[in-house]
Amino acid sequence: MTRPPAFVVDGDPVRAAAEAFPGWTVMTGDLPVEPFDLSSANAVWAVTVAAPADAATLLLAAARGAATTAALHLDDTAAARLLDDLRRVAEVRTQTIRPPAVHLGSEHIELLRAIARGCSLEEAACRLYVSRRTAARRLAEARDALDAPTTVEAVSRARQLGLLAA
Repeated sequence: MTRPPAFVVDGDPVRAAAEAFPGWTVMTGDLPVEPFDLSSANAVWAVTVAAPADAATLLLAAARGAATTAALHLDDTAAARLLDDLRRVAEVRTQTIRPPAVHLGSEHIELLRAIARGCSLEEAACRLYVSRRTAARRLAEARDALDAPTTVEAVSRARQLGLLAA
């Protein structure tokens, strides 16, 4: 059995399955008991993964040779673990993955960029010609927008989203 394709999508996995596999049957829910090898079924399983049971269905479908599409609604750590597991049994591809909508102004990004380069908050404030209090407020806003509890995580997420390039 060859490794089946598994698409990780940012939208509706059913619609993505229909677009990626025209003419195939799009399935949701439980897998059939027979046949075990689903590679020749011309069926694609569409799953929204928001709980461990959903992840199990996705992994089992891929392990049985079925093509899959999945929208992951998990925290970053759980999603990374699931993708690692999925890559063991399937050829994982992303389809129109968009970073989460992050609304940061240029002053937030410049502040994060200065901190990423090793500046303290006070040094970053001086370089950006703002008060320490303004810098602290902007940093808190950036952390909120990036859903990051710490400054280190905010810088890391901003890097992952490509906001600190240049």
